[in-house]
Amino acid sequence: MEKPASRLALPFLFLYFLIFAIPALRAGFAGDDPMNLQIYWARGFWRCLADCVDFFGSGYRPMAAMFYLPIYHFARMNPLPYRIGVMAIMAGSLYLTFLLIEEFVESKAAATLATVVMCSHYIMVGLYYNTSMIYDLMAYFFVAAMLLCYVRFRRGGRDLPAGRAAVIVLFYLAAIDSKEMAVAGAVWIIAWELICGRPWKLLTPAILALITLIYAASRVAGPHALASEAGYKLDLTVHRFFLNNVLYAADLFHIESFHATWELIAVWLAVIAVAATLRRREAWWCAFAIFTSTLPTAFTVWPRNGGCLILPLFAWVLFLSILSTAILKSDDLRWRFATAAAVIWSILAIPPFKARSGDFMREHRLTTVALEQLRALPLRPPPRSRVIFVNDPFEYWDMLLISELYWNDHTIDVTLGKKLPQLPDLNSFDWVLTFEGESLRVVRTRAM
Repeated sequence: MEKPASRLALPFLFLYFLIFAIPALRAGFAGDDPMNLQIYWARGFWRCLADCVDFFGSGYRPMAAMFYLPIYHFARMNPLPYRIGVMAIMAGSLYLTFLLIEEFVESKAAATLATVVMCSHYIMVGLYYNTSMIYDLMAYFFVAAMLLCYVRFRRGGRDLPAGRAAVIVLFYLAAIDSKEMAVAGAVWIIAWELICGRPWKLLTPAILALITLIYAASRVAGPHALASEAGYKLDLTVHRFFLNNVLYAADLFHIESFHATWELIAVWLAVIAVAATLRRREAWWCAFAIFTSTLPTAFTVWPRNGGCLILPLFAWVLFLSILSTAILKSDDLRWRFATAAAVIWSILAIPPFKARSGDFMREHRLTTVALEQLRALPLRPPPRSRVIFVNDPFEYWDMLLISELYWNDHTIDVTLGKKLPQLPDLNSFDWVLTFEGESLRVVRTRAM
């Protein structure tokens, strides 16, 4: 008979998730959201959909367009529907985490504790509060779905028929169309087959490997290579590998004093020692997942942090779940440990989580103010108008992107005066607007 704790695990996790999700619904647009949305708005829904199939082409993470554009079609620049969408995907991701860890360790107690950690870990704050991190969240969602399906399909050494293999491939394509870090998922599938699969069934892993090679080549050396952009330039050196991974480990462990290569090597050796002691194939696979989870960003000149580390976080919580279930043999002990550990974890994790969430809310304020000022205008520019913002409160091109998306008219030509070497003749513009502090003032319109 199933224990009451097991029956209550998912309702508890849902309520625990709401502690973090409900406040995050109040967040506005992150600084990158207008840029992300404008890319897809300018390209159009159908071209973005085609980019999802042409995974090695020039489209920029096109799966996110399937999130942004349908919501934009109905809600325009109201942030709440986007926030609801993010929370729905977050809830689905945490549910997949629970199912996947339970599949590996066969313990609802361990899966519950691991999901609690994933739900409230410090690095997850950005995923809750920044809609612009939908790329990382969707990549994780599809990788988790792919892994869960693959492990279940292959349970007991069963074959993988064409239909199920197609499901795996489609999940993988959706993952890499979300963000480049998802290539770790293909490496994990191949490793699972070689370490845990009995007998080996290598056709589907080989298809994933081929897709990965084509995709990686397009991102590193193609005509629209992401690696050519400043934020993604590569430094293929041992020094960069350890430098980045030490930073990632410090973020995952939330230990500021973690900064030496020997500390990272000591942690990795400890992982190998634990896997060797447990003598379980799943433990060796999980150790491999830990070592490879950061490979997509191990050599980037600009290291990542926060929610970009969601795949390494999953690998770590799975490894600790395997370790705890190996030590605690009885289900009662596992539940007692999970309960105590979840309480202690929450006491330690929630305060820094809440503190960091306030930082994100403050970062959204300026975009929110700009949208409020545009909404307050009594009129809007007619089609084919020339509009200039003489001054605006942003450092970059945010006001141009925000206004284009708010007015939703491809024929309106928007200029930012502060981005020009000198101010042009304002009489050549149909609308002249300027910000005085954070207040938008209409200087002149032809309609007035």
